[in-house]
Amino acid sequence: YYDIIHKLLESLASLEGVKISREGAHQELIDYICKKHNLGESTRIFLQEMREFRNRISYEGFSITSDYISLNKDKIESIIKALLTLIVL
Repeated sequence: YYDIIHKLLESLASLEGVKISREGAHQELIDYICKKHNLGESTRIFLQEMREFRNRISYEGFSITSDYISLNKDKIESIIKALLTLIVL
């Protein structure tokens, strides 16, 4: 799910003529889009948490439980829909 959200964040920023590419780019991209489009602090914090989990999975071999997905599926899908709506506008 994080990779889907990240690609949507990049697409939205690209449509706005913004390219963020350096150390900490994912974190900065999340902050930028959440602030620019008033997605809310709780969404920003949740996306940063997902980013951190993704990094731990990729670099430390960390794994999350299926409960995490089950408990957060509605929230994740809501964020994806919101981003898709912003991209289509």
